[in-house]
Amino acid sequence: MNQFDERFISLEEIQIWHIRPLIGNVSSELWIDFFRSHSDRVNGEDLFVLIEDTGIHDDANHHLFKAFMDILLSSGVNRVRVAVVSEDEGLNLMTKLLEDAGKSKGIDADARIFPLVDAAKSWLLNSSRSKITNRTN
Repeated sequence: MNQFDERFISLEEIQIWHIRPLIGNVSSELWIDFFRSHSDRVNGEDLFVLIEDTGIHDDANHHLFKAFMDILLSSGVNRVRVAVVSEDEGLNLMTKLLEDAGKSKGIDADARIFPLVDAAKSWLLNSSRSKITNRTN
């Protein structure tokens, strides 16, 4: 059974990797397996990701985000923006974990939580236009 619905969508000048889990609670290991098996879909220096209905509330940990950053690093990604669509404000801790994992790997990572898909897409588009990064090299 396919556990994720994923596709690239165009928004003006950018491509957004839109990912939606098809099951309720996705373990960190399933997320890591998904990203590893789809690493060929990631190319270019910048990556914009839109995740809906994450389903990882109970299992998210630093290991998940470090593994994600390792996959991105091996694919040549230097900057990643992740917009998560959820009404769960508790996910803010996950955005911090992702940003910290990126920093530890030398990747400019930023993640935000949005209640609506349109707001998430708007942020990703605005992020694509800004080449100002938080990276300290």
